[in-house]
Amino acid sequence: MFKKILNIIFKLQDLKNFKPSLSEGKLYRLSLLVKPLKEKPRLFGFLLAQLILIFFIVLNTAYYIVHSHSHTDTAIETGQMALINMESDSVVVGKVIIDSLKKEELARQYQEAQAKNLEKEHKADEETTEHSSNTLETFRAPPLSEETKQKSKIVIIVTDLGLSKSLTLEALQLPKNFTLGFSPYANNVDEWIDQAVSKGFETIINLPMQPTDYPVNDPGPYALLQNLAIGENLSRLDWVLSRSKKIVGVYTSSNETFTSSRANLLPVLENLKKKRKIFAYGNISNDQSLTSLTGSIQSEYTPVHISIDEELIESKITNNLLRLEGLAQSSGFSVGYINPYPLTIKLVNKWLDDLDSKAVTIVPLSNLFDPITEEHIKSDKEQEAKEREEIIKDNEKLEAKHPNISSPSPEGHGQSEHGASEEHGGSEGHGDKPAPSEGGH
Repeated sequence: MFKKILNIIFKLQDLKNFKPSLSEGKLYRLSLLVKPLKEKPRLFGFLLAQLILIFFIVLNTAYYIVHSHSHTDTAIETGQMALINMESDSVVVGKVIIDSLKKEELARQYQEAQAKNLEKEHKADEETTEHSSNTLETFRAPPLSEETKQKSKIVIIVTDLGLSKSLTLEALQLPKNFTLGFSPYANNVDEWIDQAVSKGFETIINLPMQPTDYPVNDPGPYALLQNLAIGENLSRLDWVLSRSKKIVGVYTSSNETFTSSRANLLPVLENLKKKRKIFAYGNISNDQSLTSLTGSIQSEYTPVHISIDEELIESKITNNLLRLEGLAQSSGFSVGYINPYPLTIKLVNKWLDDLDSKAVTIVPLSNLFDPITEEHIKSDKEQEAKEREEIIKDNEKLEAKHPNISSPSPEGHGQSEHGASEEHGGSEGHGDKPAPSEGGH
């Protein structure tokens, strides 16, 4: 086809005494432009195909932009979408349409799900009581001696273990007073944690949260996100905690933004408190807000002050270790992250040799908090029973007011769409605060 078009154009060039009309003149000038293609008709076809392709790309992009804007406008008008101020949790653009009946139905479903979960936790507690009065305490480090309690304390958390076999094995050679942090996405992470606990280490697990550059930086399928419902975030938390029963807490990365919303974070902290898990917070920017929030519910919380090898430069790693030591001496305690890199491990071991053992000491994470006692466990169970009774009474009131509301399915809470198992490690937390709180936190 292209050859036929070219032949017609090129014949015009061969006409002698050719006097073109206005329209013919345009065609003739066109023939002069494409004259170099006379010997290369395939090149002409390729260029024409590229022009057609560009035209369709532009057309498709324009359609997508118009269609997406229309869809967004419709969603905002119908109440399916709204822009929320993350600091105040108030609606900036759009509206949230949930009538009062729907609110009460959702509240009742959530409370019934809570009641079912509490009942399962209670049964699990009864089953384990005959074996041990405090199974959770087994995986926490022993209490510090009176002499050690008087020293400034440093906690060093080795992060993202389990993803690399060689680096994880290297971390297992560190002193036992280091805290080992594992990735929930690591293969056989429960076996790695079992190995670490058998060697005498205290272990925690990373709780993925929405990062500052989300969605460019993907935190994985079980990360807590600001645009998810509370129930879904709690299901993802359950999945992370279910990776091992031997962890004593969770830690977050230093570039997350999920904790900037109190409304999103409060249910997570309350859940961690009930399961008696420590919350090590890696983003120091929200420390003041989190200190207030965790203090109000009396959960075990500590900020992580320094990411020691954020820059893998020998001089900066050494300087950060000294900063961590100085912060502990001035505030009573300090917490730092390290990666299990060979350079970092080498410099940490050298720093340990020079550490003034009379003034500071390296301790596992749980030693920042008061030890759990038999009285705490008894108090927890009493509080749990009281909460169960209150939830049952609230459900009865809602059912009396709205008898036609269908009951939620048993899987309403605690089982995520990804198949997260509903495991619970304990009952209501005892509300211990960090032991060195007098030192500045």
